[in-house]
Amino acid sequence: MFLNFSRHVALIAAIASIFAIAPLKATPITGSPFTGFVSPDVSIDFEAGAIADNVFITTQFSGVNFTGGAWGMTTSSFGQNAVARHLRNLGGGSPTAILFDNNVTDAGFNWQTNTGTTTFSAFLDNVFVEDFTVATNTSNPNNFFGFENSLFDEIRISINILPQGFELDNLQFNSEASEASEPGTLAVFGLGLLGIGYIRRRKAV
Repeated sequence: MFLNFSRHVALIAAIASIFAIAPLKATPITGSPFTGFVSPDVSIDFEAGAIADNVFITTQFSGVNFTGGAWGMTTSSFGQNAVARHLRNLGGGSPTAILFDNNVTDAGFNWQTNTGTTTFSAFLDNVFVEDFTVATNTSNPNNFFGFENSLFDEIRISINILPQGFELDNLQFNSEASEASEPGTLAVFGLGLLGIGYIRRRKAV
């Protein structure tokens, strides 16, 4: 009877460890603070390389890939917090996406569009993590959007207004490697491994 109970406990612990490493819901960043994170691991202001206007942007900046649309460089702005060089829509429409080379725990950027709404969605290995829809325009200075307190490798963006013009500047993110793993997750995962090992030893007897 004790053996059966121990097996049940071990099995539950093993299953719990699987759920513990599943993507956690992210906390949306819905416009404030407009200056972004305090000390991000990576901050891209798009000045590096002095890329000319109207050049399509994909992998020119380290750690990130802009895809799913027509991301282009510009030095002219029609709104708030997009200064000097930054990105705009060169006609590719929406949705579009930002792919990170590695998993990140937090990511955000200044974003503005024609008056309407924008939907931001976070994914990890093509598995949905979280999304939110927010009003976006060219007049609100509190326009820093993104996600934090989770694990993801992609942000998909859908502009819900025509024309689908946008501007993006000051991309910031924190990499997974710089964040300590949650103690609870490590503890449950360790318990799961011990449980699996216990079951195997009992079967071998």
